[in-house]
Amino acid sequence: MNTKKQRIQHVTNDILDVQDHFKRYKKWIPLRILGGIAMGFVFPFIPFVIGDESLSEIMEYHSAVLISIGGFFAIIIGGYIDQKNRSEKKIRDLRLKRYLLERED
Repeated sequence: MNTKKQRIQHVTNDILDVQDHFKRYKKWIPLRILGGIAMGFVFPFIPFVIGDESLSEIMEYHSAVLISIGGFFAIIIGGYIDQKNRSEKKIRDLRLKRYLLERED
């Protein structure tokens, strides 16, 4: 059976893992931004439905690129906020668990 110290250490390691995961996530943000910009120039040529018109045929190309890049940035920002909130929630839960383990008789 695990001792109290081992369980506390395990929870502390889980906290460090979640923090490390979020740091690795943040390191990939510049690459995601570059990918979003690159896709912003390609996306207007992709038709919505096979045989249908593409975004660049519906409106001017530069407007379609700006809309596409704006959409990709919104997705990147939304993903970052979601990942940050999930990481913070996991860390909060693990800290509470560690606190309760420390207070356990």
